[in-house]
Amino acid sequence: QEEKGKKSPTWKAVKLVMRYHLGSLAFGSFIIAICQLVRAILMYMEKQAAMQKNRVMQLVLKAVQCCMWCFEKCLKFLNKNAYIQIALLGKGFCTSAKNAFFLIFRNLARFG
Repeated sequence: QEEKGKKSPTWKAVKLVMRYHLGSLAFGSFIIAICQLVRAILMYMEKQAAMQKNRVMQLVLKAVQCCMWCFEKCLKFLNKNAYIQIALLGKGFCTSAKNAFFLIFRNLARFG
């Protein structure tokens, strides 16, 4: 039975996240959103090229979309690891993303 006046450690952790790390979470999500916006614009441009029957432009845009899809997947993986670094070390997003990237790079054979 809990004593009166004793606060839950979970509530304290939630308050710390809201105060210090919410901006890092928002920044990581913003980067992914920009990538998805670029992909949506490329899809729109591809549909416009299809309406104009410009086959070369369609193929080029499909290739660029594929590259953007791969880039987005890499960003999501990096973001996930950056969030883990934020939780463990309490650093900002950019520092944590850099640390996560070099951690993945050093252990590339294990992540395959």
